[in-house]
Amino acid sequence: MQAHGGHGGTPATIGSRELLPVTVAQPRGARVDAQKAAGSKQQQKPPAAPADEKDLAFDRDDGREVPSHDLVYKQAVGTSDAFLGMSGKDPSSACCETLVVRIRLPQAASSAGLDLDVRPTRLRLLSEHYKLLLHLPRKVDADRGRARWDAAKRELAVSAPIVDEDRFP
Repeated sequence: MQAHGGHGGTPATIGSRELLPVTVAQPRGARVDAQKAAGSKQQQKPPAAPADEKDLAFDRDDGREVPSHDLVYKQAVGTSDAFLGMSGKDPSSACCETLVVRIRLPQAASSAGLDLDVRPTRLRLLSEHYKLLLHLPRKVDADRGRARWDAAKRELAVSAPIVDEDRFP
């Protein structure tokens, strides 16, 4: 069957007629043996070794919730920036000095049970109910960072200066 104008078919007929084997990941929380579900007796390849030994725990679903979080960029702006534009800063995130990660932890009563580890390119948070591994969009100075717990909101705000290696002084 030919399509209109004598051409060879439709977009659905482009490519191989045979379907490629597709493997669908199990939904989060489903504890099904992949080999039994697939009905195959092939051995699975071992996973690649993690860069950090503690990150291995994040590869497994242990029932803890991944908390909701926001990334917020902060920029120090003075009157000369706002009205005269003298510093050359613009409102983009490229001109921001601080990265803030706000993590909502409604089941945490205090910050006492939180294990926070901040590195230049990632943030890791562990607690009894939560676990979060977040790769940061910009490199930060983890040594100069700080964390603040807001008990009323049950929110942890982690702020760290952005390391801007691309800019000239």
